[in-house]
Formats: sequence, C-alpha cells, structure tokens
Amino acid sequence: MKIQICETEEQVQFRVIEREGLSDETLQAMFYGLQDGVWSKGYPRAALMFPQDLARMEANFNAYIESELHQERRSLADLDAALEWLCAEFERRGVRWWLAGSGALYARGLAVKPHDLDVMLEKVEIEKIREMVAPYIVEPFHHVTGWVVKGFGVVDYRYRIDFAFEPEDWVDGQGPVDFGPYARSRVEPVTWRGHQILVPPIELQIAPNEARGRSERVEMIRQYLASRAS
Repeated sequence: MKIQICETEEQVQFRVIEREGLSDETLQAMFYGLQDGVWSKGYPRAALMFPQDLARMEANFNAYIESELHQERRSLADLDAALEWLCAEFERRGVRWWLAGSGALYARGLAVKPHDLDVMLEKVEIEKIREMVAPYIVEPFHHVTGWVVKGFGVVDYRYRIDFAFEPEDWVDGQGPVDFGPYARSRVEPVTWRGHQILVPPIELQIAPNEARGRSERVEMIRQYLASRAS
C-alpha cells in the first residue's frame, strides 16, 4: 500500500495510489472510502491541533504501513523501545499521561503483545508534546467531535502509538471502560523498567477482552488479580 497526502481548501486527504492486493473490506476497515474511483480519507484542516509537515507525514506513513499491515514485523524489542521513549520524553517534558488498552496490561507485566500503545492525555498537554511527536507523525493530530475522545493522532516510533485526548463522558454510559472518565479518575501507578506509568484499574480490562473472545487474556487478568489479593 502507498498513499499520497494532498491538501484541499478544506481537508488534508490521504489518497491510496497503490493498494497491492488489499481488499475493499481492509481499506474500509482502515476508514478509507471510494470517491471518484480513488480510495481516500480526509481530516478537516480547521481541526488540526497544530501545524504539521505533510511531506514528512507522507514519507513516515509510507515507511510505516508495511509493518502495520504485517504485525509480526513488530518485535517486543520495538515495543519496549517505544514505551521507553514515551516514558523518558514525558518525564523530561513534565507531561501527565496514562496508558490504556493492552499496553497497560503489558506495563503491568502480563504476557501480551499489543497491536499499539494507547496513550491518554489532556488537551492542555499538546504544546508540551508538539516537538516530541513532530518527526514521527503518520496520521494528523486533530480535534474530534462525535467520537469517543476529543482529539487524536498517530505516531510511529518503532511501534504504532495512538495519542488520544480527553475521553467523552458518555463512553462510560454502558459501564466503565478502561479509557473513560471513570478510569481516568482512578488510574494507579505501576513500575516498568524503573519508570512509573499510570494505568487504569485492571478489572476494567475483563469485559472488553471477554467480548472479543480473548479467553486466555481474561484468564491472565484473573490470575493477576488473584496474585494481588493473596
């Protein structure tokens, strides 16, 4: 797969110029749609959180996408390097953050390999991280409405890192989730390689993993809870 990033008056558009046998379903799962015979997706220019180098982003994306499509190419060493980078940079810049998703389980020491690292922040931290993320952006940092968070951006630093800003209050409406306001108010520190990382209560990881049929992961979580209680 190869994309070209183009600017229109209203949008930053990702246009697929080579798809290399990817199915329509795969492209749709990546949020691309077919318009005038071209698969593309767009981000409103007015929603960008800060000015971003689109030429660099295009080069970054095309270097990264093969590893994204073939997750086996991402090693635990790559994951560790990405998490070490986050910890060191956030400590140096005084950024308050927390880790959600399977990355939080990994930081606790569970034997999982996350698809990506889900970093949760407040919008007030944007200015602190601009310089840090700028060389590695693969999808724009932008304000969001009508979704589960108020802002989002993707970085590739040897591993995919999703930056999500401020969960919407309604995401806990059917019960607390591990990235919502309830989790944010109850984060707890764990130590990973000498760094303290805030993570949500591990109990919140059970329901989503059960819903995805990840029985082995659910059992690991239950064993972790049992070991903490003993």
